[in-house]
Amino acid sequence: MGGAVTEGAIDEMIRHGLTKMSHIHFVLLNIYKKRLLNLGEENWRIKVIGMPSLNRKKILKTKYIEKNDILKRFINKPFALVTYHPVTLEINQISKQVNSLIRAIKRSKLNAVITYPNSDPKFNSIIRLFKKNFKHSKKILFIKSAGENRYFNLMHHAKLMLGNSSSGIVEAASFKLPVVNIGSRQSGKFKPKNVIDTGYHYKEIHNGIKKALSKSFKKSINKLNNPYESKISTTEIAKMILGIKKNEKLIKKKFKDLKNI
Repeated sequence: MGGAVTEGAIDEMIRHGLTKMSHIHFVLLNIYKKRLLNLGEENWRIKVIGMPSLNRKKILKTKYIEKNDILKRFINKPFALVTYHPVTLEINQISKQVNSLIRAIKRSKLNAVITYPNSDPKFNSIIRLFKKNFKHSKKILFIKSAGENRYFNLMHHAKLMLGNSSSGIVEAASFKLPVVNIGSRQSGKFKPKNVIDTGYHYKEIHNGIKKALSKSFKKSINKLNNPYESKISTTEIAKMILGIKKNEKLIKKKFKDLKNI
C-alpha cells in the first residue's frame, strides 16, 4: 500500500515512514508510484503490480454461497453490505458518526449485512451501537468475519456498499458495485467512478444511497474496469522478490530530488 493516502487514519504517517525504510516497493497504481518518487525514492526501486489478491481470473472463479450458509437467506433479498471502521483521527466523533449512519439505514429501509469493524481504538463502541439499534430487526444480519470468498460473494450479490472500508475503494469496482463512502477515512485514495463520497450527516448519507440505487448511476458504471486489479500473479510477484540481489546499490539508498527525476 505504499503511496496510498488515508487522511482520516493514523496509518497515513506509519505507511510513509515504512516507505522510507524500505528498499523495494510493490505498489498498486501509477499515482502511488509518483507519490513514492515525491518522497525521494529512486524509480528503479518501484514496481506497479496492482492488488495481488484481486485479479479477473480469481473473481470469475469465486464460488457461490452454499445452500446451508447463514448468508443464504440474505442473498435472495436486496441488501446493502455495511462496514464502518473507526476514524482514528476523529475518535471522539465515533458515536455521532455511527448514529448518523444508523439513522440513514433506517430511513432507507434497507436490508443490510453488517460486518464487524477492524480493531482500531473504539471499535467495540461501533459494534454496541449497531447491535443496540438493530437488536430485534429481521432486516439486519451481523457477521464478525466473512473471509475472502464469502466477502466476494456478498459484493457480487449486494445492491450497494455503505460505510468507510477500503474494500469499497479497491475491490468493489470489480463487481460493478455502487459504493457510498462516508467521511474522511479514505480521503486521498484514488477512487473509481463507482464511489460516491458523502459527509457524516444522515441526510447526505441517505442521498448517497438513493443515488447509488438509481438506474442512471448503475448504468454509468456498467462497463467500469477496476484500476486496482492485478495482471501479475502472486507466483510472479514471489519470483520477483526471490530474484532480488542483495548488493551495495540496493542497501545504500539515495534520496532522489524531484528536479533529478
